[in-house]
This record gives sequence, structure tokens and C-alpha cells, in this order.
Amino acid sequence: MEREKLTKTTFSPGEILSDGRHAFITDGRGNADGLGVLIGFTSGNRLCRSSGVNNYCKSGKVYMPTKDEIEELFNAIRHEKDIPHYSCIP
Repeated sequence: MEREKLTKTTFSPGEILSDGRHAFITDGRGNADGLGVLIGFTSGNRLCRSSGVNNYCKSGKVYMPTKDEIEELFNAIRHEKDIPHYSCIP
């Protein structure tokens, strides 16, 4: 099933969205690099968190997450002992 791209230009902090592969929690801020991420998965499938405003952004299409994407994110957060900062991931 094809998902509709969200066209809303601003999102509320804490909203759960999807990049089409994984759910992420947005900090609600956007810039030229994309939409700010508070906690989410990198392109290498590592869970990480932002270490500051606009240092971790998702660019491209943004969707409403599926139930499976939300569950994947929540399970990763529950089971990760230490969620590293995005800037610390090689």
C-alpha cells in the first residue's frame, strides 16, 4: 500500500513520524537539512538521539508511521541501555 507523503511544514515536538523505513520522534524543528530528530534510527539502522538542536535531521519524504514502525522504535528504546548521540556514531 502506497503511503501519502505528509506535506505539513511544521510538526509538534514529540510527534512520531516515519522516513518510510523507520519511525522517529521529531523535535519539531526544521531547517535546510530536513526535519529535526530527537530519537530515531540512522541510515545504518543504529538507534541514536540528538545532542543538540538541528544536529540530527531527516530529509526527504515524511509519512505517518505504521504500527509496526512505532513498535520497532518503542522496543529499541526499551531495550537500549545507552542511546548514543548522533554525533558520536561513526
